[in-house]
Amino acid sequence: MSEKINQPVIKILHIILALNRGGIETWLMHLLRLQRPNIQFDFIVFQKGQMDEEAQSLGATIHYLPFRYPVILRHKKELTKIISENKYDVIHYHGSIFSGIITKIATKYETPVQIIHAHNTQYCGKRFFINTVKEIYRQLIDIPQLDNYKTILLACSQEAGRFYFGKLWKNKKPYEMVYCGIPLEPFDTVIDYDKRKKLCEYFNIPNDAIVIGTFGRLSYQKNHEFLINVFAELAKRNQQYTLFIGGEGDLRPILERQIQKLNLLDRVFLPGSCSNVPELLCQLLDVFVLPSHFEGLPVTTIEAAAAGLHSVCSDSITNEMFQFMPERVTWRNLSDPISKWCDAIEIGIKKRTSPQEGITCLKKTPFEINKSMDVLLYYYNKNKK
Repeated sequence: MSEKINQPVIKILHIILALNRGGIETWLMHLLRLQRPNIQFDFIVFQKGQMDEEAQSLGATIHYLPFRYPVILRHKKELTKIISENKYDVIHYHGSIFSGIITKIATKYETPVQIIHAHNTQYCGKRFFINTVKEIYRQLIDIPQLDNYKTILLACSQEAGRFYFGKLWKNKKPYEMVYCGIPLEPFDTVIDYDKRKKLCEYFNIPNDAIVIGTFGRLSYQKNHEFLINVFAELAKRNQQYTLFIGGEGDLRPILERQIQKLNLLDRVFLPGSCSNVPELLCQLLDVFVLPSHFEGLPVTTIEAAAAGLHSVCSDSITNEMFQFMPERVTWRNLSDPISKWCDAIEIGIKKRTSPQEGITCLKKTPFEINKSMDVLLYYYNKNKK
């Protein structure tokens, strides 16, 4: 044990938009909470985040850069200063564009390990012109630069790797799947109806409610407008059905107007960002629904499985996770009749199992946080001097 403690500390710099409660950010915080010896996580962020204080309390240094669009491209000078002065062993970039700039700076200052990590299968948002410009930039500048530099390519799913890296995903080595695992300890509980009652009281949900739930940023990607339309039809079938949408984002006003227009103010709840997701999954929700337009590999569905919940997902989502546990998901196409979605949700409610069964299922898969860290450590130590 003393030998490990006396090993040199590996200094890793993660570059990400903000440490808010999103899938990637939550995964990075899970890794940080492991407190592995000889690992130092630092962050470059462009906005204040909900988990900044906790990250700093766990020993991370956070370098704040002002948000100026497009980030990275507008911050080359500041990025160069941070990377050159701190002598990091690893630069780990989690963005969707401008990775070539990161690798160029890291190469100039001889950062031993440079990692570009693909987490999604499309650009966020539906602005056609901006997404087209991003794609042209990525194809003409980012990918050729990645091909020239000694860069490690990682992805949360095969589809995400193919989307972001194109032909490099097959041609350039090494590339690797790094699944976003979760800690299982928070789900090691039993269903407690007293806790459920208190949660219902806190959120002003009826005690006898059957809760259809989801978590995720209120954004185009997550497709909450579609989910609310599905629930409007589902609500006619059973007065006990309630919809719980945890998360915050730019589309909140639009969703609130939709809920009001459909006369569902007492049936649909938008509690904002939730810090106690494992408890809510285990104690409050009866089924998990994710009708996203696209996903790299949604961490929330892994958490739902750990809680014993059945998931109903759009088939636009990569199915790699559920290859390991196909019995925990029902797929529906977004063009399917709403009645088909309602049927799948009602069947999913009946398939709810216990958190203990969920944990047993997850232990057989790569989606446990220590397995994620072990794979990352292999790459963090690669090419080190």
